[in-house]
Amino acid sequence: IVSGLLAVTPGLGTEQAGRLLLHPQLERSMAQFQALARFLSDWTSPNDTLPVDTRTLLTSLAASEDIDVRSLAWATLHWTGDESSAGRATLEPAAVRRRWAMILSYLGDEAGSRGDVPSAEAGYRKALEVLPEDPGVLRSLGLLYNQTGDFGRAIDAFTRALEGDPDQPLTHVNLGVAFAGSGDAAGALRSYQSALRIDPNEPLAHFNIGNVHLRAGAWNQAIQAYGQALAYEPGLGLGHFNLAVALIRAERYQEALPHARMAREFLPGDGRPEQMVADLEQVLGGSP
Repeated sequence: IVSGLLAVTPGLGTEQAGRLLLHPQLERSMAQFQALARFLSDWTSPNDTLPVDTRTLLTSLAASEDIDVRSLAWATLHWTGDESSAGRATLEPAAVRRRWAMILSYLGDEAGSRGDVPSAEAGYRKALEVLPEDPGVLRSLGLLYNQTGDFGRAIDAFTRALEGDPDQPLTHVNLGVAFAGSGDAAGALRSYQSALRIDPNEPLAHFNIGNVHLRAGAWNQAIQAYGQALAYEPGLGLGHFNLAVALIRAERYQEALPHARMAREFLPGDGRPEQMVADLEQVLGGSP
């Protein structure tokens, strides 16, 4: 196995890489795991069509007595479209299922970080085939849908996550973001308030309540909510920026300037705070 790890190169075909890395007949579990992880990382993609010999090797590894090798082999088969894998999950011990789903969810995370939304969704959905209604996987799926603007499916994922684990304030916040994205301001506000019932100090709940009020033109309520968010998280750059916006709308320019400057400090790559500071200094006749 070690020689196989040293011999494989990115240009190898899948079948050749499998022959070098996958050795179910050997008893070195740690090396098997490392080689299998390398194969999964570099030679697979969702619903791939693997060579028959490679699938045979993976199936043999899925019968390993080592729980980590077994879980990783099943996850690799599942990831690459083995139709029998999801059904097999119900026959495996809980410890195997947890590891199996965790690997698939991790593959979803990795794909999402690369901007590969279809592969990310595939990873999370396959993980849910192993652990149906798992709150953690559903949260990840909901975040993916929020990021892509698919707010209807985000609402569904976060709602299901909360059915299994209702005491997660950030899940309520993210559900609120999905409601807001879908145009349901009342639903968003209810979700943010639910987050605050669990954790009254959650800054993102206060921040997003401020956003609801800002969009509605309720400047004073927005100012209050942003102020609470910043009391709990003084480094929240968008909190300073949005508070400055609300203060400007309320014609409280002197109060807005320090928050515009803080936004400029915490959001160095964003040109909006810089312009806001310049405009406010011009209105106020200088830069006190």
